[in-house]
Amino acid sequence: MDKPIRAVPAMEKLLIVDDARDIRKLLRFTLSYGRFEMFEACDGKQALEVALRERPAIIILDVMMPALDGIEVCRKIRQHSPGYAPYIIMLTAKPQADDVEAGIQAGANFYMLKPFSPSRLIEILEGVRTGKLPAETVENPVNGFDLRVSDRMYPPALKPNSSS
Repeated sequence: MDKPIRAVPAMEKLLIVDDARDIRKLLRFTLSYGRFEMFEACDGKQALEVALRERPAIIILDVMMPALDGIEVCRKIRQHSPGYAPYIIMLTAKPQADDVEAGIQAGANFYMLKPFSPSRLIEILEGVRTGKLPAETVENPVNGFDLRVSDRMYPPALKPNSSS
């Protein structure tokens, strides 16, 4: 007797963007638990090319990079890619309120500071995948930012349930 075939959910695409090779390596290792098909980019120009070609559901994006900075990459994805709305996490060492505001205004869904907790990042990514997203948009243990933004863009497969 044949066994029933069980559907295996496709792995979601995730793009890691940072000019620091060690950070990309740490993120890849941290997120290698099998839920994501991962892509990497080492600068803003490459990030934009990979994002538009592969259309990852989630982008982890550094701000300070050569070619194009993360703010500009985020802005270009939001402005010039109709129908494509990845969940963008800014992962950066820029803690000033102006930097945070620039990231949120460019269209980032979440702003997280380096150094970061790998387990907290996994928690946030699982929240994105399951629709149980963190209430805060900005996480900054140093200055205690807690900006709440109600209408962010989500990829259709990751849109949070409105009934929660």
